[in-house]
Amino acid sequence: MRRYLPSLSALHAFEAAARYMNFTKAADDLGLTQSGISRQIKNLEDFLGVTLFHRSGPRLVLTEIGANYYRDVALSLDRLQEISIDAVRGRTVDSSLMIGTHPTFASRWLPQRLSTFIDAHPEIPLEIMLAAPTTDFETTRLDITVLRGAGTWLHARSVELFPETLAVVASWPAKSLVELVEACRPFLQRKNSRLALLQSRDDHQRGSTRNRYRGGAHILYRA
Repeated sequence: MRRYLPSLSALHAFEAAARYMNFTKAADDLGLTQSGISRQIKNLEDFLGVTLFHRSGPRLVLTEIGANYYRDVALSLDRLQEISIDAVRGRTVDSSLMIGTHPTFASRWLPQRLSTFIDAHPEIPLEIMLAAPTTDFETTRLDITVLRGAGTWLHARSVELFPETLAVVASWPAKSLVELVEACRPFLQRKNSRLALLQSRDDHQRGSTRNRYRGGAHILYRA
């Protein structure tokens, strides 16, 4: 008997759209057009006979059915990916320590610091994967994730790996800069403000304002 299943393309489109809550970002992720994503979502809704998304102005919102369906679809697609990889490499993903992080962090900072663990536990395979800041720790298969932020993620516990200071630099004409600094001064001088004015200067009729954000890299694991 033929299984009651929607197309895999439609499920991919729905999962990406629900993950990003944005058809354009979902299209970029899957290498499709926005209209292609919209068409796949419409086909899926017609197949299921339910509404998966509502639009609230410019925002995209999952319906209750859509939210429940997304959680199950995401888990199912993850599982399909895992068993496909297992078939290729000849071992199960559960035997690996799965670490998720940003590509640059994974390529530049992480490798040289994993050598101690690899030497101590040569029997444990490591899997390094991309992890988005929006990773859902209720459904992800990642064991450990390294992300930037203030240390607050749902369904996960975090330990600060190291602090970080980010400086945002912008330029304006000198006159506009003075007006901007004066307008922002009350906010920038608040004791509880997370932004602090570092520097402003007039340089050949142009100026720069730098604002500092304090955050850091955190190691996360599922709660």
